[in-house]
Amino acid sequence: MPNSNEPARDSASNGANSQQMHAETMETSGPDDIEIAPTKPESSAPASVAEIIRALSSTSRKKYEGGKFPQRVVAVSFMFHDFTNIDAKGVVFEGCNFKFCIFNGAYFRKSKFKNCDFTGAKFKDCNFRDSILSGSKFDYCQFSNTLISTKELLLNSPTWLNVRREFMMSLRKNAESVGDIESAKIFIREELKAARKYCQEGWRHQGSYYKEKYPNLSDRINLFSKALGYGLDWHFWGHGEYPSKLVRFILITLFISGGITLALDDRISLSATPVSTFISTYGQSTIAATCTFLGVTPDHGLPIVPEPLRIVLAFSRYIALGFFTSSLFRRLSRR
Repeated sequence: MPNSNEPARDSASNGANSQQMHAETMETSGPDDIEIAPTKPESSAPASVAEIIRALSSTSRKKYEGGKFPQRVVAVSFMFHDFTNIDAKGVVFEGCNFKFCIFNGAYFRKSKFKNCDFTGAKFKDCNFRDSILSGSKFDYCQFSNTLISTKELLLNSPTWLNVRREFMMSLRKNAESVGDIESAKIFIREELKAARKYCQEGWRHQGSYYKEKYPNLSDRINLFSKALGYGLDWHFWGHGEYPSKLVRFILITLFISGGITLALDDRISLSATPVSTFISTYGQSTIAATCTFLGVTPDHGLPIVPEPLRIVLAFSRYIALGFFTSSLFRRLSRR
């Protein structure tokens, strides 16, 4: 009785032999023996209107409008989805993928997001009041007229400094659009802080990324100058958002000017002058420097401020006045 497996073995051996012969043929054949299928030449002519519409109409995005999420959503991918006027109040999202989604008028009040990915997502006219964001990713996100907790966003902000700066910039504009001035100030501070740290790590070459991106010495010098400018701008007047820093800087300048005036006073000697007289004279020197800064003529009994220092204090007066006016205008213009 013939074995039913024999034809299968024969066909398998024939297939193996044919593959072996094909491999040997490919090994012995050279580049000239390979037959290349003709390709369609690319046309340099502009595309027609119909072709453009056809290309733009082919999309894989899915759109949902007016629906409602269930109370618990776990490990679901909503990548490239558009949500309009979606209700998700009190919903718990765990491990969901919202990459490149668009949320328009979505209602997420008291919702919880655990380890969700919002990379490249856009939020417009959304409500995230009392929502909790835990371990979620918001790289390259954009917000517009959206109510969301500042604290939660800072806890889930991107770690890459350049991405973090763009993220804070978007949040600043969003906070200004909803009238949250205090949050806007925080986001400005974080935005410029990320820019300053990026420049610092860049000119120091802290990591292979900066070494490849800024290989030249001129690039590092440029980053160093930017980092220095960001640092002075923050410590001088808080990027224009904290007038108290400007007042503090002025007070420090006046105390230092009083010390310089005291040091150049011929009547004072560190070895012969009593401590009480030294402290009293320092106070008078500081008052004299303050009068010079304010443009007021000091009394004749006060120490004389040196001429170079008087010029510096006069310039500082106008510079401080300009910065204070700009800072005050920023605060009032947002109300």
